[in-house]
Formats: sequence, structure tokens, C-alpha cells
Amino acid sequence: VTGPLIRGTPEDAALPVEVYSREDLEKQGSPTALEFAKSLTIAGPTTGESYYFGGPALTGSVNYNLRGLGADKTLILLNGRRVSQNTSNIPSIAVERTEVLKDGAAVIYGADATGGVVNFITRDNFVGLELDAQYKNIADSDGDYSASILGGIGDDRVNFLWSAEYEHPSRLRA
Repeated sequence: VTGPLIRGTPEDAALPVEVYSREDLEKQGSPTALEFAKSLTIAGPTTGESYYFGGPALTGSVNYNLRGLGADKTLILLNGRRVSQNTSNIPSIAVERTEVLKDGAAVIYGADATGGVVNFITRDNFVGLELDAQYKNIADSDGDYSASILGGIGDDRVNFLWSAEYEHPSRLRA
């Protein structure tokens, strides 16, 4: 369940949590972090594209804006611990599931979570090597493409997981 202070399952939690598994996102065509942030029904204006809110300073910085209260009011967690609001630095290949708490959670987390909470849960006990590449053909552009790599070693008690991801959105003239 999203948050280290909440016990239970998403179904019997005090506030409902939407869970998006890796398989769910693969069925949607493995959206990028930006596409996933924009696809949430609760999402307000989302940064990450050059023409979007904030101008060129926020290009490539994917910030969640739940309930339209601002990205600074949406708490971002990685395995239940606070991280930067810029989620583009979390490789999607390493994420097992994403939990979204659409209601405000200010009592537990403070003002950072009045818009909601997004918790990225990474894979556990992954051993091996996985490669992923994607290309999206877009008319009148070079297309968008990405490449990811995930590696893991370990046994029953210890596991070391590493990942890297490169994403290139092509210029699309108006």
C-alpha cells in the first residue's frame, strides 16, 4: 500500500489506491513516464514537453499534478520513500507497479501530499538481463524512440538491481 504508515491492502485501505502493474502498462503500449502522467484521469496540467507549462526549463522533467493542485502538492515516492518530483529519472523498466492515491494525504505526509501520492515500486529478486527498445512513428518527424536495460544478480537473501534508460522525443513542427 502506498505509504509506510498505512497498513492493509488497496481494497480495505482508508483511502482507495489505484494500482497499475507492469503488465497493465504493457497492454497500453508501454507508455513513457510523460504519457502515463498525462493519461491519469485525475491529472491536471503536466510538465515535460517544451511547449507545456513552465517553458524550456522543465523540458524533459515529468512532474505529476494530481487534482490540478500543482506538482509541488503531489508527493512522489520510490518504494515508499520520498524522491524528487522529477519522475523522468526513474527508469520504467525497473518499475513493477505504480500506486496512485488520488485523495489528499496531508495528515500522513504533510502539505506535499494534499494533491495525492504516486508511489513507484521496483522489481524484487530480479536475476538476469533484460533489454527493451521502442520506436513510435510520427508523421513529419524522426519519430520517438527509447532503449532500456535492466540487470540483476543475487540469491534468496540479497539482490542487486540496476537499470538505465534513454528516451529521445523528436521535434515536431507546428
